[in-house]
Amino acid sequence: SVHGARDDSTGHKMRMMATTRIGRFPRLRNIVAQRRTFGMNFSDADIPEVKEATACTERGDWTSATQLLGRAKGFLDAVPPLKIKVMCRLADTLQLAGDIRTEILERAAIVSEVKREGDPVLEKQVTWCHIISLLRGSEIEDAIALCEKTREASAEGTRESAVSALVHAAVLMHHQTRAEEAIGAIEDAERHAQRAGGSVLGQCSLVAGRYYNMVAQDEKEAEAAFLTAEERLTSSSSSSSPDDEKARKISLAVALASQGSEEKLNMAIKCLEDTDNDLGSLMISNAL
Repeated sequence: SVHGARDDSTGHKMRMMATTRIGRFPRLRNIVAQRRTFGMNFSDADIPEVKEATACTERGDWTSATQLLGRAKGFLDAVPPLKIKVMCRLADTLQLAGDIRTEILERAAIVSEVKREGDPVLEKQVTWCHIISLLRGSEIEDAIALCEKTREASAEGTRESAVSALVHAAVLMHHQTRAEEAIGAIEDAERHAQRAGGSVLGQCSLVAGRYYNMVAQDEKEAEAAFLTAEERLTSSSSSSSPDDEKARKISLAVALASQGSEEKLNMAIKCLEDTDNDLGSLMISNAL
């Protein structure tokens, strides 16, 4: 490895596994299955290029970080689960760097890659990220069209249908003539969330607070919604996965910070510290 990893390192094994030609193996199905299992059993963080990119990100060297992640992505074509993880890191790094056009393209490519893998839950998650990138890039009409398509494909009364409606509401709020439609999407999300349970109910109140703040300009309603979000997100039980629990804590941090007092801001900072999530500050800044 050019990065000094020994030949028996995890990074070297990943590179060899990813770049070995499938045609050399007589049993194609076995090797493809082996690669998929391999991709699920190892973390993208073990790849030398990803390790170096993380160090570059920490010191604000976005150019080097994106080049390294692009290189890692390039040799992982045969290991889709790892390639998708690296692509998500690359898109997040492009977001931090402020390169919105390239980020939008990368997030669209992630959606295509996940579709090929046939994972409907992950497909919705990466589609939401793509929609928000379109929103930040001021491509509002494209974002709304993708929201509508995603909502049509979501089953009633599920977390996915609630989040899809919330993302739709967030996009509508930024439309010049359709902003008031957002409250309808928020009410739909609340209906789905009541059945789905969990932290998404608190996220409904959080987005409602943003609506009253941004669109209706009703400070009293906004304050009440953010307080309800705080209460719901504090009382909701721990989620089934560490990632879901991190999302709950980050949403709670946004609800606290949105209330504006120094006490609540300090509580929000503590929430983000507890998530142990490098992108916590990025996500809260986006939400606010």
